[in-house]
Amino acid sequence: MKHSLSSRALVPLVLLVSPLCVHGQTFTYVKTLLQEFLKLLGVLVPIITALALIMLMWSAVELIRAGKDEARTEGRKKVMWGVIALFVLVSVWGIVVVLQGMFFTSGTAMPNAQTPKLPSAASS
Repeated sequence: MKHSLSSRALVPLVLLVSPLCVHGQTFTYVKTLLQEFLKLLGVLVPIITALALIMLMWSAVELIRAGKDEARTEGRKKVMWGVIALFVLVSVWGIVVVLQGMFFTSGTAMPNAQTPKLPSAASS
């Protein structure tokens, strides 16, 4: 018996929603699952960003050392794609932090990050 992609996707959805349908449980477990996933991302994203930055710098060094035009063209491509990848990675992570701040008010995606505060008129 062949299973289509839609039937494979339907089973996890039914398992996720079934406790709510029988009034056995609310969606708090989904929130907990999302929070754990965001904690994992909080650990992985800085590591991936550091590795991407190292790869970008390595490509830049290879570009500088390249002597032939073919090697320089290939090096330019690697550096360009490295810059694009870092931009996309940091941008998506920024969007994740904003969404996490909107939906999960306690905690942040980057626990060591300090939010800048504007001086108020009362404190001066």
